[in-house]
Amino acid sequence: MGQKFGYLCTKKHSEAQLFKGVVKADKFYIDLATDRGWSSYEELNNLIEEVEENDQVIMSSMVMVCATLEEVYNLLYIFRYKGVKLNLLNPIRGEEIFLTEGGFKTLEAIFNLRRDLTKNSGVIEIKAENQIKHRENQEVFPAGFYQMFIDYKNNGLNAEVAAKKLKIDVHKFYRLVREFG
Repeated sequence: MGQKFGYLCTKKHSEAQLFKGVVKADKFYIDLATDRGWSSYEELNNLIEEVEENDQVIMSSMVMVCATLEEVYNLLYIFRYKGVKLNLLNPIRGEEIFLTEGGFKTLEAIFNLRRDLTKNSGVIEIKAENQIKHRENQEVFPAGFYQMFIDYKNNGLNAEVAAKKLKIDVHKFYRLVREFG
Protein backbone atom coordinates (compact mmCIF):
# COMPACT_ATOMS: atom_id res chain seq x y z
CA MET A 1 0.00 0.00 0.00
CA GLY A 2 1.31 3.45 -0.91
CA GLN A 3 1.80 6.49 1.26
CA LYS A 4 -0.66 9.32 1.77
CA PHE A 5 0.64 12.85 1.09
CA GLY A 6 -1.06 16.11 1.96
CA TYR A 7 -0.37 19.23 -0.11
CA LEU A 8 -1.56 22.76 0.52
CA CYS A 9 -0.68 26.15 -0.93
CA THR A 10 -1.81 28.68 1.66
CA LYS A 11 -1.57 32.28 2.73
CA LYS A 12 -2.24 31.67 6.42
CA HIS A 13 -0.68 29.55 9.17
CA SER A 14 -4.14 28.75 10.57
CA GLU A 15 -5.14 27.16 7.24
CA ALA A 16 -2.07 24.92 7.32
CA GLN A 17 -2.85 23.82 10.89
CA LEU A 18 -6.50 23.11 10.01
CA PHE A 19 -5.46 21.18 6.90
CA LYS A 20 -3.04 19.02 8.91
CA GLY A 21 -5.81 18.32 11.42
CA VAL A 22 -8.33 17.28 8.75
CA VAL A 23 -6.04 15.33 6.44
CA LYS A 24 -4.44 12.38 8.14
CA ALA A 25 -1.41 12.02 5.88
CA ASP A 26 1.95 10.33 6.28
CA LYS A 27 3.73 13.47 5.07
CA PHE A 28 2.74 17.08 4.39
CA TYR A 29 4.01 19.57 1.84
CA ILE A 30 3.06 23.19 2.50
CA ASP A 31 3.78 25.96 -0.03
CA LEU A 32 3.36 29.50 1.19
CA ALA A 33 1.63 32.08 -0.98
CA THR A 34 1.57 35.85 -0.71
CA ASP A 35 -1.70 37.77 -0.44
CA ARG A 36 -1.72 37.95 -4.23
CA GLY A 37 -1.43 34.17 -4.48
CA TRP A 38 2.19 34.07 -5.63
CA SER A 39 4.31 31.09 -4.70
CA SER A 40 7.41 29.31 -5.94
CA TYR A 41 5.60 25.93 -5.61
CA GLU A 42 8.88 24.45 -4.40
CA GLU A 43 7.10 22.01 -2.08
CA LEU A 44 4.73 20.87 -4.86
CA ASN A 45 7.71 20.11 -7.06
CA ASN A 46 9.34 18.20 -4.18
CA LEU A 47 6.10 16.23 -3.74
CA ILE A 48 5.98 15.39 -7.45
CA GLU A 49 9.54 14.09 -7.27
CA GLU A 50 8.82 11.93 -4.20
CA VAL A 51 5.49 10.28 -5.00
CA GLU A 52 5.47 6.78 -6.42
CA GLU A 53 2.98 4.30 -7.79
CA ASN A 54 0.01 3.58 -5.47
CA ASP A 55 0.61 6.73 -3.42
CA GLN A 56 -2.27 9.10 -2.71
CA VAL A 57 -2.09 12.91 -2.80
CA ILE A 58 -4.72 15.01 -1.06
CA MET A 59 -4.97 18.71 -1.87
CA SER A 60 -7.74 21.22 -1.37
CA SER A 61 -8.07 22.22 -5.03
CA MET A 62 -6.04 22.33 -8.24
CA VAL A 63 -7.06 25.98 -8.71
CA MET A 64 -4.56 27.02 -6.03
CA VAL A 65 -1.63 25.73 -8.11
CA CYS A 66 -2.91 25.74 -11.68
CA ALA A 67 -3.68 29.03 -13.42
CA THR A 68 -4.56 27.50 -16.81
CA LEU A 69 -6.22 24.40 -18.19
CA GLU A 70 -2.85 23.40 -19.61
CA GLU A 71 -1.35 23.39 -16.11
CA VAL A 72 -4.28 21.26 -14.86
CA TYR A 73 -3.60 18.78 -17.67
CA ASN A 74 0.16 18.72 -16.93
CA LEU A 75 -0.41 18.10 -13.21
CA LEU A 76 -2.94 15.32 -13.84
CA TYR A 77 -0.71 13.81 -16.53
CA ILE A 78 2.23 13.61 -14.12
CA PHE A 79 0.17 11.95 -11.38
CA ARG A 80 -1.47 9.49 -13.81
CA TYR A 81 1.88 8.64 -15.41
CA LYS A 82 3.32 7.88 -11.96
CA GLY A 83 0.24 5.89 -10.88
CA VAL A 84 -0.66 8.32 -8.10
CA LYS A 85 -4.26 8.88 -6.98
CA LEU A 86 -5.29 12.53 -6.50
CA ASN A 87 -8.11 13.54 -4.14
CA LEU A 88 -9.50 17.07 -3.81
CA LEU A 89 -11.00 18.29 -0.53
CA ASN A 90 -12.68 21.43 -1.92
CA PRO A 91 -13.02 21.13 -5.69
CA ILE A 92 -13.81 24.42 -7.39
CA ARG A 93 -15.76 25.03 -10.60
CA GLY A 94 -16.30 21.35 -11.35
CA GLU A 95 -12.59 20.52 -11.50
CA GLU A 96 -13.30 17.11 -9.95
CA ILE A 97 -14.63 15.99 -13.36
CA PHE A 98 -11.03 15.89 -14.60
CA LEU A 99 -10.19 13.27 -11.97
CA THR A 100 -12.54 10.79 -13.63
CA GLU A 101 -11.33 8.57 -16.46
CA GLY A 102 -13.71 10.21 -18.95
CA GLY A 103 -12.84 13.73 -17.81
CA PHE A 104 -9.11 13.13 -18.16
CA LYS A 105 -9.55 11.47 -21.57
CA THR A 106 -11.52 14.50 -22.77
CA LEU A 107 -8.83 16.86 -21.51
CA GLU A 108 -6.15 14.70 -23.12
CA ALA A 109 -8.03 14.68 -26.44
CA ILE A 110 -8.23 18.49 -26.39
CA PHE A 111 -4.50 18.85 -25.87
CA ASN A 112 -3.65 16.15 -28.43
CA LEU A 113 -5.81 17.98 -30.98
CA ARG A 114 -4.20 21.27 -30.06
CA ARG A 115 -0.73 19.70 -30.33
CA ASP A 116 -1.55 18.31 -33.79
CA LEU A 117 -2.86 21.67 -34.94
CA THR A 118 0.18 23.56 -33.66
CA LYS A 119 2.61 21.15 -35.35
CA ASN A 120 1.08 22.04 -38.69
CA SER A 121 1.06 25.80 -38.07
CA GLY A 122 4.55 26.20 -36.63
CA VAL A 123 3.39 27.30 -33.17
CA ILE A 124 5.28 26.06 -30.10
CA GLU A 125 4.26 22.53 -29.06
CA ILE A 126 2.74 21.93 -25.62
CA LYS A 127 4.75 19.50 -23.51
CA ALA A 128 3.88 17.83 -20.24
CA GLU A 129 6.84 18.47 -17.97
CA ASN A 130 7.79 16.88 -14.68
CA GLN A 131 7.47 20.19 -12.82
CA ILE A 132 4.91 22.92 -12.38
CA LYS A 133 6.36 26.25 -13.47
CA HIS A 134 6.12 29.15 -11.09
CA ARG A 135 5.17 32.65 -12.08
CA GLU A 136 8.22 34.73 -12.95
CA ASN A 137 9.37 37.98 -11.31
CA GLN A 138 7.00 37.85 -8.37
CA GLU A 139 7.90 38.05 -4.71
CA VAL A 140 7.39 34.78 -2.83
CA PHE A 141 8.10 33.58 0.69
CA PRO A 142 11.77 32.64 1.02
CA ALA A 143 12.68 28.96 1.16
CA GLY A 144 12.49 27.67 4.72
CA PHE A 145 10.14 30.43 5.93
CA TYR A 146 7.50 28.03 7.21
CA GLN A 147 9.90 26.31 9.63
CA MET A 148 11.39 29.66 10.72
CA PHE A 149 7.86 30.95 11.34
CA ILE A 150 7.08 27.93 13.54
CA ASP A 151 10.34 28.34 15.44
CA TYR A 152 9.74 32.09 15.85
CA LYS A 153 6.14 31.68 17.07
CA ASN A 154 6.43 28.52 19.16
CA ASN A 155 10.07 28.14 20.14
CA GLY A 156 11.07 31.75 20.82
CA LEU A 157 13.50 32.13 17.93
CA ASN A 158 14.77 35.72 17.70
CA ALA A 159 13.47 37.61 14.63
CA GLU A 160 16.92 38.92 13.75
CA VAL A 161 18.37 35.39 13.81
CA ALA A 162 15.48 34.06 11.72
CA ALA A 163 15.87 36.87 9.17
CA LYS A 164 19.60 36.25 8.95
CA LYS A 165 19.07 32.51 8.37
CA LEU A 166 16.55 33.32 5.61
CA LYS A 167 18.93 35.93 4.16
CA ILE A 168 16.35 38.70 4.32
CA ASP A 169 16.03 42.02 6.14
CA VAL A 170 14.45 41.79 9.61
CA HIS A 171 11.73 44.28 8.57
CA LYS A 172 10.80 42.01 5.68
CA PHE A 173 10.69 39.07 8.09
CA TYR A 174 8.25 40.95 10.34
CA ARG A 175 6.10 41.86 7.31
CA LEU A 176 6.01 38.23 6.15
CA VAL A 177 5.12 37.07 9.69
CA ARG A 178 2.21 39.55 9.78
CA GLU A 179 1.09 38.47 6.31
CA PHE A 180 1.27 34.74 7.06
CA GLY A 181 0.29 34.73 10.72
